[in-house]
Amino acid sequence: MDQNKFRIGTSYLERNKHYVQANRESEYNMYNNLPSTTNFSQSTHEGSRVQSKVIEDLQSKVFSLNVTYQKYNNMVHQFKAELAQVKTENDTMNDEIAGIRDSIFDIHHSLENQLQDNFNIATKTHKHYQRSKNLLIFNIPDSMGETPEMLNSIISELLRDIGFNNEFPEITRFGIDRDKDRPILLVFKSPDYVQTILKQKNKLCFFKRWQKVKIGRDLTVNQR
Repeated sequence: MDQNKFRIGTSYLERNKHYVQANRESEYNMYNNLPSTTNFSQSTHEGSRVQSKVIEDLQSKVFSLNVTYQKYNNMVHQFKAELAQVKTENDTMNDEIAGIRDSIFDIHHSLENQLQDNFNIATKTHKHYQRSKNLLIFNIPDSMGETPEMLNSIISELLRDIGFNNEFPEITRFGIDRDKDRPILLVFKSPDYVQTILKQKNKLCFFKRWQKVKIGRDLTVNQR
């Protein structure tokens, strides 16, 4: 064999051997640098445990929120129910107040009418009582120059002639029609005096001076 070819072959084999050996060392180093199965398993387990803890915490918070929401929801429903009841009671109370207001108005109106009626009755009664103390005298001659003193003197003579000697009344000639004798109003302090004079007025017919004179109660125009 040629010595040169042998040397070349030997050199090629040596280089090839070193290359293979270098590759083996590189692969060995890469293998050694890989994480061990135990460490990877532990790391995965730890991550799973942390993840489970987070999920449990989240589930707990969600549950707590659900409980709180349910309580709040129940409170809202209860509040709505109470509010509806209050509204119903308020409507009922408003109806009752309206009824009471109407009743008060009716009572007030009735009392007002009753008070007015009582006032009218009292007024009429008072006027009737006041009139019961009065007498009207008609057909006593009326003159333009008549004075209160002259009129008092005439009435005093008339009362004396029928036998009345008690309290002297207030005397007033009233009316504006001078075409005829205006009537005279006598006001006494008691209806008893009026009754006495009415009983004794027939005595006037015995006096020529008083034959045309009429004595009567103080009646209203309608009563006359």
